[in-house]
Amino acid sequence: MLLFALIQIIKHGLPSLLLILMFLLFYLVNGERPLTVPAGVGTVLLLNMVRIQLSTAQTLCKQILLLAEALADISNTLAKDEIEPPNSNIYQDVELVGEASTSTQEEETVAKIDNGTFTWGTERMSPKVLTDINIKIPKGKLTIIVGKPGSGKTSLLSALLSEMHNMVGEVTWAPDTKAAVAAQQPVIFGGTVKENVLFGSKYDAERYLKIITLCNLKEHTLNIQESKSNSYHPISLARALYSSSPVLLLDTPLA
Repeated sequence: MLLFALIQIIKHGLPSLLLILMFLLFYLVNGERPLTVPAGVGTVLLLNMVRIQLSTAQTLCKQILLLAEALADISNTLAKDEIEPPNSNIYQDVELVGEASTSTQEEETVAKIDNGTFTWGTERMSPKVLTDINIKIPKGKLTIIVGKPGSGKTSLLSALLSEMHNMVGEVTWAPDTKAAVAAQQPVIFGGTVKENVLFGSKYDAERYLKIITLCNLKEHTLNIQESKSNSYHPISLARALYSSSPVLLLDTPLA
């Protein structure tokens, strides 16, 4: 900031100071000889060019300072220690509500975890996040996972999606199963709200209007930049509902 202030002072003060010094020098050198109009105009134009160059230098210095600040922030972030996931002891409060089964009863399942132990790291000594997980998600039924904040609900969905490292056990999906995900942190890209909902799927006007009505997406004709940030979760939910996937994984869909 001190350098930037100094540049501002030089930009606005130096041309005026130079103008005074040049006229003073002209008087000292030429004595009583009068200053002509061409000489005066030429001097002013020359100093105006100096002012323009100083303005350019100011912009360049400002960008360099911003770049240096950004590089320093990136360096500090990369130098920090990795944040370890919470201890696995807190993941004992997750409850399964609905048709999910942890028993050995045979039934048609869309996904299951057998004796799973999961971690966010890939090293052998990485902290265990989920341990001894046994769960079966029945096909065509509603399964709800409830628990306190930080109890591992999102981690369990991540384990089902193989986004966590599986240390022990097995994650199995029914063959040719397609799943749509509405993540806790919605994935939103540039474009219109409608394009985010369709996500490359074929446009069906009746289905689309029904879904955006259910999700209360009144801003569906706007660009993402024009929409409110609190509409991101409804957009993610609408995208999952509009997809043709028979399995929906919804993480905090009503946030």
